[in-house]
Amino acid sequence: MPKKSLTEAIKIYEDCQERARQIEDLHDKLQEIDKKEQEKRYLETNLENAEKEVESAFRKVSIPLMREFVQEVYDDLQRKSIKKTGLSFSLKQLRDLLNSDRCLCGRCMDDQSRDYIRQQLEELKNIGNLTQEIIEHDELRNRLSGLLQDRPLDLDGLLLKRDRIRDDLDEPKQSIANLKQDTNGLKRSEVEETWRRVGAQEKNVEAIGERINRLSREIEQKKQEADRLRREIETLADRDRETATLVKQVRLAEGLRDAENELIEWYIDDRKQTIETQTSDLHRQVTNKPDEYRGVAIAPNYTLRVKTVTGELLNPESLSAGEKEALAFAFITGLNLASETAAPLIMDTPFGHLNIQHQKNIINALPNIPSQVIVLATDRDLPDYLLHELRPHVAEILTISRNAMEDMSIVEVRE
Repeated sequence: MPKKSLTEAIKIYEDCQERARQIEDLHDKLQEIDKKEQEKRYLETNLENAEKEVESAFRKVSIPLMREFVQEVYDDLQRKSIKKTGLSFSLKQLRDLLNSDRCLCGRCMDDQSRDYIRQQLEELKNIGNLTQEIIEHDELRNRLSGLLQDRPLDLDGLLLKRDRIRDDLDEPKQSIANLKQDTNGLKRSEVEETWRRVGAQEKNVEAIGERINRLSREIEQKKQEADRLRREIETLADRDRETATLVKQVRLAEGLRDAENELIEWYIDDRKQTIETQTSDLHRQVTNKPDEYRGVAIAPNYTLRVKTVTGELLNPESLSAGEKEALAFAFITGLNLASETAAPLIMDTPFGHLNIQHQKNIINALPNIPSQVIVLATDRDLPDYLLHELRPHVAEILTISRNAMEDMSIVEVRE
């Protein structure tokens, strides 16, 4: 497979190199296209500016022909401006006199003088808003003054400049079209992509070649190692036939050892499963939470775990004191039952931290244990109501009394 991959990679690499050589011949033409594109953009900007200048010249071409008329209008506006400025001043002065008690000459104003001033104001009223009209005339006069001061337009020069730029622009356009035709529409991105593929394929060929060389060296080393081992075996076989027998015996012993280990592992798993089954059955009988716990499991490090209905494995350290004692009773009893030859089970004050429910569950479970059970308990550990439930399954009850005066105990059979 590596040699086939190397052949395919070399073929792709050679194809990329051939395409790269073809593209390299067109590289200079691509650079020439870039230069012509820059020249074309520069000339297009100049042509746009020249056309704007020609358009502006056409808008102003009639001004030189109307120069005398514009001058006459300008002079007329200037005369009117002076006159209306004087009228505006006279109107203001007459209004001030009408509201004054004395004339400009110092005499007192009489009714005849006031009537005359009113008559003059009435005549001037038809002139209108002189101040606004004077401003408008001044603006128009300034604009006409600007037109008179414009320098003569060289329209022919502007048209010649625009046409020359157009002619200059045709040259790069034609050159670009010819170069693109020569390059068959080749783009610079295609050139870069081709060279990138050449580099990538070259690295791929090198990587596959190195892998083949490494595998070849490893194969050669393995062959040499195999030859060395074969020669050693042949030497040993030729040296002594007994060696071959020993080799067979060693192999047989190794097979027996493996079989023994497998049998031990199977037996461990089987015993573990048996202990888990016996312990789980008893734990479900004695626990006060049968709806929460499903049984008992033995962890790989041979510690106990309590399985919940959700599949979680609880560490006994998280249980209450009573639940721990119930778990201990189930485990010890499960070990006893899993031993195939159940020995008598002795329980000494078994209800230390157990609540009433736990006590009842253990009492109900004791008759189901297929072995002899000896319970050592005080009347507080085993009150009458619990003893009453257990009594039908009890073979014999012994009462142990201690003599306070002597270092001895008295054992009596209860009727």
